Amino acid sequence: MGPGPSSYSVVRWTAPSRGRWDVVGQFFGTGATTGDVHVLHNGAEVFKSALNGSEVAPFSLAINVSPGDTVDFAAGPGADGNNDGDSTGFNVTITPEF
Repeated sequence: MGPGPSSYSVVRWTAPSRGRWDVVGQFFGTGATTGDVHVLHNGAEVFKSALNGSEVAPFSLAINVSPGDTVDFAAGPGADGNNDGDSTGFNVTITPEF
């Protein structure tokens, strides 16, 4: 995923049921990245990090959701607002807690 000019790329997960879900993953730079990354629950930020070069920004969250709640994973152009070379890797696993 990579940001557009002065905008964010977003991957969205929508909760299928009520409960507490483990949200574990990482964003990672691809060498020339100078961006910012975020995890949001229903639009409220629950994780943020700058991401530069080949850095990795891991996250491990437990989030209480209701059906239809959203969790967004967003990559932005960083403080400089320039998206050139800001390709951002991303992976996540979302599992219900029992």
